[in-house]
Amino acid sequence: MNSNKNEGLFLLDCYNPNIHYIVEAEKELNKIAEYKTDDGRKVLIKQIMKYEKKTQINRIEWHYFINDSFLSVQNLDMRMYFPQELDTYLKWFGFTIIHKFGSFDEEIFNDNSEKQIFVCK
Repeated sequence: MNSNKNEGLFLLDCYNPNIHYIVEAEKELNKIAEYKTDDGRKVLIKQIMKYEKKTQINRIEWHYFINDSFLSVQNLDMRMYFPQELDTYLKWFGFTIIHKFGSFDEEIFNDNSEKQIFVCK
């Protein structure tokens, strides 16, 4: 079988930044998950975010509580890619955007889409 890499597809899944959500989430610790482990411990995860406009990095902290006692903090730095910016990068690197969806259900991308899902060649 003859395979040509130039005929393959490139799929990219990226969040669509929601600045309103980020700004609201910067104000306080917000509960994002709560569950019980198999051995009966209660786990609570609270999140706070701080967005840096200069670097477009959303600095996320997850605060873990076990049985109502603070345990630890996990940091996650997430670079935000805005729609027009990501479109431009893909084209700049030689990709042709075949489809751009706003969800895994192949909904058309719009301002309210949570995701930016690209099908490129």
